[in-house]
Amino acid sequence: MVPDSRQHKHNLALLCLGAAGFAITLGTHPVSFGLYLFYVCTFLGFSGKDNSVCALISATFCSIAVYYMLGDSIPLTGPAIVVLCVYSGFEVIFPFVLHHKLLELPVLDSLSHAKKSLLFPILVTATEYFHAKTFPYGSYGISAYTQFGSPSLMQLVSLFGIWSLSFFSSWVGGAVAQIILLNENSRQALSHTKLGVAQRLENSLLNSRQALSHVKLVVTVISLCLLFGGCRIRLLAWDGAFNAPSVPTVRTAGIWPKNTLHVREQMLRHHLGLAVDQIAGPGNSYNANWEEIVKLSLEDYAETEKRVKVEADAGAKVVMLPELALVTFDHESFPEEISKQAFLKRMAACAKENGVFIGVGVGFNQPFVEFEINMFLREALKLEKMVGLESNNFLLFSPTEISGSEFNEVVNGQQLNSHVNLHYRKMNPVPVIEAPFALEGNSTIPVHDVFLNGLDSEPVSTSAAICFDMENPTHIRGTATSALVLNPSYDWPGLNPYHARVVAFRAIENGVNIFHHCLAGTSLAVDYLGNVIGHADFFSAGAKVGKKQCVPLVNAPCDSLNMVANMPTIGVTTLYSIVGDALAWLCVGVGVGLSIWRIVGLDVGSENSKRKKKF
Repeated sequence: MVPDSRQHKHNLALLCLGAAGFAITLGTHPVSFGLYLFYVCTFLGFSGKDNSVCALISATFCSIAVYYMLGDSIPLTGPAIVVLCVYSGFEVIFPFVLHHKLLELPVLDSLSHAKKSLLFPILVTATEYFHAKTFPYGSYGISAYTQFGSPSLMQLVSLFGIWSLSFFSSWVGGAVAQIILLNENSRQALSHTKLGVAQRLENSLLNSRQALSHVKLVVTVISLCLLFGGCRIRLLAWDGAFNAPSVPTVRTAGIWPKNTLHVREQMLRHHLGLAVDQIAGPGNSYNANWEEIVKLSLEDYAETEKRVKVEADAGAKVVMLPELALVTFDHESFPEEISKQAFLKRMAACAKENGVFIGVGVGFNQPFVEFEINMFLREALKLEKMVGLESNNFLLFSPTEISGSEFNEVVNGQQLNSHVNLHYRKMNPVPVIEAPFALEGNSTIPVHDVFLNGLDSEPVSTSAAICFDMENPTHIRGTATSALVLNPSYDWPGLNPYHARVVAFRAIENGVNIFHHCLAGTSLAVDYLGNVIGHADFFSAGAKVGKKQCVPLVNAPCDSLNMVANMPTIGVTTLYSIVGDALAWLCVGVGVGLSIWRIVGLDVGSENSKRKKKF
């Protein structure tokens, strides 16, 4: 047997290795192998007697990992980011602690090792679902996203969403750890001096058989999952020599106005008082450089019209602008040419003139409205009040007019112009840096049949979602009845390219094709199998100003490269689009039920022990 002191050191080393595995699953480029390393090593580290110490040590390691790996991804500072990191570190260790406690339930003693192995993934999935529903940043950080780049495994999310992949990866990690423990038990059984030789051999053989049975089960499950994913990719493929001729596509182009980042810097100074451009924010004095904002915005209007024409002449049927690419201001102190109505007329005329659909991410601003903010924001932003409200919209302008009766068939939307074919308002604004001044968005996602390839073509079921909406899988299920999702976005360097890759999981979950066009981030066009069919990086040094290399946020203005993709116009029906988060809710129910049973069981046991003492 291993002495206690050696066992403690051994467990500590395993927990350190597990925390290292956890660390490399974080950040902008998560490593998929790190997830399994984390599960296996941490599971083994909790195999000792004093698990309260293990939990504290492991949670501390994980909290530090979150702080250093995600510091640039989450727009928080000071005590707020520390609290969030500590919470995340303890949350990720919670399933290990609860698993160890629930194994003490007598009802589980009669179960085989194979059935018992389901308990750990149930607890992990339930915890991650709770995280997604309560965490300010939605599903950001869920373990399933680490598996981007494994096409066959990614297909599992078509069954029960990302919770399928969370369940699978945690089950594999726990099962491998259990195999190691059974082999260790087999070795220790032979050296048990208090038992006879025959008994030691029998115990050792029993553990070896259980380990071998576990190995067979793990290999079988992994093989079946890979086979499922491979068959799904092969059977549902829309591209290639045999399939592509029968599947129409729509040429979609993404363009970037050159001044949007600098307009947004000024707007954040106005709303939040942030020194994003190394100039002190205005607080409540409204002294953003409004003349510059108007000048740059009008330049972007004109630049958009030019770029739309270029892409239309090149054969594009849809031209996309990213989230908040353009802005309007409805106030007497601003010129009429930058009002909402002027913007609508200008974009409608551009769509009609060029014979293309134009998808525009636009902010409708009420610049001088004052409103109270909560204590947390007052402390974080050092502001007493906040100034200015903004409605974050996506509008799809049609080259032809759309009748009011036809548009009214689309849920949630006001037809602001006769050429507006689709109107969506962002439902999930980013906490802290957007939510405080964002007006209410759509609770459901509009889906509309649009003749993207012309009136003589088949209509394409089209919907839209904006940026951070993609971190809410339940909300994005509303796109499942569409074939094409237009997804304008706006990121920052700390999210690049992680946030774009999340889009691939939403595409597979709902059987849709997504054109994710992102300002200050990675743009991706993905099909309903998660295949990347278009890619552009806003931060690529490939963009140029004149003959010189240009890096956005360093050189201004910067002309980044456009993204063009031929998007398939068909989608597929998935199980997830029908049953939703059924697996996650099942795991929550089982986890909560067993936890209550464990607590009640302890109470009953303590009452019985008291009665025995009386007699």
